[in-house]
Amino acid sequence: MAQRRKKKRRKKEEEKIEWKEKLWYGGNVGMGFGGSNAQSQFLIALSPMVGYKFNKYLSAGPRISMAFRTGRIQLNTVQSYNVFDYGIGIFGRFKPFNQIFAHGEISYEDVGFVEVSPNDLNVIRQSQIPVLLGLGYTTGGIGYTGYEIMVLYDFSAPDNTVQLPIVVRVGFNYNF
Repeated sequence: MAQRRKKKRRKKEEEKIEWKEKLWYGGNVGMGFGGSNAQSQFLIALSPMVGYKFNKYLSAGPRISMAFRTGRIQLNTVQSYNVFDYGIGIFGRFKPFNQIFAHGEISYEDVGFVEVSPNDLNVIRQSQIPVLLGLGYTTGGIGYTGYEIMVLYDFSAPDNTVQLPIVVRVGFNYNF
């Protein structure tokens, strides 16, 4: 009887280990600075994610995103702003080759836009649901840490803005 319990316990431990081995971790990081003679802006962003490998080709999981922007604009006086953007979503990846993968994603994002009038500026919050699809390259592999770069197309980008529908991401992964 004690031997059966040991076998059951060992089997449960093996199942737990197998489940954990199917997880991979990653994220994208962003930092940028831009400016002109009338304004300047600084951005820092982080987007962690966890994927579950269904088989050697297909994985999916949750992703969150956070970004902080701060800037100054010269109007009649110098005005400054701080904006915090956030989002949550799900993604799927298909990795037919060792280093090339397809990435699809849908998420909910709450984004702040700076509206400038001749004498004042306002931060306007807007919710959006981006739908992204594209290709990526990774140096990582099972049991390894690597970097990745993706080029995605945003199918939900509005036509009536200057926002480009192309998204480029650089990040890291482990066990992908």
